[in-house]
Amino acid sequence: SSGINAEYGVYNTEATDFFSASRQCFDQGGWLAVPMNQAEQDYLQGLITSDAFVGVADYYEEGDFFANTGNALSYTNWAEGQPLNTYMDEDDADFVVMLHRPEGEENGKWLT
Repeated sequence: SSGINAEYGVYNTEATDFFSASRQCFDQGGWLAVPMNQAEQDYLQGLITSDAFVGVADYYEEGDFFANTGNALSYTNWAEGQPLNTYMDEDDADFVVMLHRPEGEENGKWLT
């Protein structure tokens, strides 16, 4: 077994915000991807061509991150010192971005 649970996927290269990306996925019957293990992280990391949202946020309580499906996180890939609110300037929820840095140590790391 590859450790990857991926039945269907769409990768959109258009710049957008978290809510628009989430809505686009929902409208197509899905969710923003949430890696549940290292194999899924590696798979997604290999697909992205720029920084990309993952379906993780702390909507209800600061610092309490969970998947957009409502499930608890079984896997994280936080960059050193994360999670912080450094990627975007939100007032309420912090949204998680997977970094695309092919030549750097931060490649695939998550930050807020």
